[in-house]
Amino acid sequence: MRGRLLVAASIAATAGLLGSPAPAQAFQTLTGTLGSLVVSSTATNGPETISFKLNLPSGVSQPATGCPLSGNGFFMFSPGSIADAQTRKNLLATLFSAQASGSTLAVVYDNTGRFCDPFGYAYPIALNLLN
Repeated sequence: MRGRLLVAASIAATAGLLGSPAPAQAFQTLTGTLGSLVVSSTATNGPETISFKLNLPSGVSQPATGCPLSGNGFFMFSPGSIADAQTRKNLLATLFSAQASGSTLAVVYDNTGRFCDPFGYAYPIALNLLN
């Protein structure tokens, strides 16, 4: 089940990118364990807004994403950044799996600022459970 979920989340997250011309992209991968996961209510960032941060290995700094709020290491996605509801569900299920299992999570993101949520954080291009 977890393998199917991972594949679905990865495919769904990148499917929207394949239909448009691909300008120069700088996809990077950040790997760690899930340190923080916030599912926001309508009173904070709006419905279906998910933010998360990884615990990084010693010596690894938070990534530069090119988004206005990249310095604190959070990633965020919402209907404003990922329009497809099933893709958001798949990504959230992958985050829940990573949190419950303590597995290492790889977050694929863009470091040029092209993939920023309306709230100013980078959103994931794909999430991969590594163990």
